[in-house]
Amino acid sequence: MGLPFCWSEGGGAHDAPRRPYVVLSEVEAMRRITRRTVAAAILAGVVACWAGSAAAADLTITGPGEPVDPGELVQLTIEDLAVAKLPTARVIHFPRRRVVVFAAQLWGGTPVVFFQAKIPGEYLVAVTAGEDYGEIVIEVGGEDPDPDPDPKPDPDPDPVPPGPRFVLMISETETITAQQANVIEDVGIYCDEAGHDWRSKDPDTVEGATGKTPAWLKWYLDEMKRQDFIPGGKLGGPVIVVATPPDASGRGKLLTMEWMPDTTEEAIALIKKYGG
Repeated sequence: MGLPFCWSEGGGAHDAPRRPYVVLSEVEAMRRITRRTVAAAILAGVVACWAGSAAAADLTITGPGEPVDPGELVQLTIEDLAVAKLPTARVIHFPRRRVVVFAAQLWGGTPVVFFQAKIPGEYLVAVTAGEDYGEIVIEVGGEDPDPDPDPKPDPDPDPVPPGPRFVLMISETETITAQQANVIEDVGIYCDEAGHDWRSKDPDTVEGATGKTPAWLKWYLDEMKRQDFIPGGKLGGPVIVVATPPDASGRGKLLTMEWMPDTTEEAIALIKKYGG
């Protein structure tokens, strides 16, 4: 039995004393958001609790006590997680780019999470199960063993003039965050207003008649695999594609394929950058 993946996201009196301004790292900011979201969900009663399960507990996640190498697969052990709560358990991790995370159980029944990141930095891995919560920050040191190619390609010998565009957004339904879902929705509204064709798809989308991935979508998924957007067979995060309108073959000229920006403004700017 494995643990399913998902992600969750969520002032004060006017005369309250002002707190000093503190600059937080992305990981620390996400850590605070995650803990605040879990606490709010518990208070609101929206986090499902397993009937008859043990009282809420702080989960302990044990892992490497020192920095790991980029690309190194590490095992994180989840302690104090009741077997009865496994169906409600969720894994949260951030940042997500070029990261592989999957949950499992050892032969003895101990729940574990396997983690691998290719880019040096700090990574938050958290587990929630009903009211239970635990987290660990993993430091990945060294240099990226597989760095991105030089981001200075040769000028396009056949530039495409501005005009209607085809925008495709691909994301895992089970792991998409509330913020990412909002960005996709807002981009769809922008495309409707700007006259662009757009679609939002899960990589596991199949045709009802054949039970197979549509040919046009399969081409984009194959290209995503070639560009390492799907490491280990798992989509590393939402991806946005900008292309010219589909022709008779079902697809147009690919203009860019990138990780989905974090904000609506950045996503729309990306579409405009490529003529949309």
